[in-house]
Amino acid sequence: DLDDVKATMAHNIERVMERGERLDVLVNKTDALTNASTMFRRTTRQVRNESWWRAKKTQLLAGAGVVMLLILYV
Repeated sequence: DLDDVKATMAHNIERVMERGERLDVLVNKTDALTNASTMFRRTTRQVRNESWWRAKKTQLLAGAGVVMLLILYV
């Protein structure tokens, strides 16, 4: 009887330790995912800003070209 209780308790302790290890792995994966999402957010913001500036530069150049044509025409 006592041996059965000891074996059961040892098995339960083993399961708890394995669960703790799995939780540690899960926490590490969660941290990595958090870091990756932060980097993704930064990168997308940077790309969005660069695209916006590129579009504005194109608009300015087109506007300047139209003004130059108007000046040359008049």
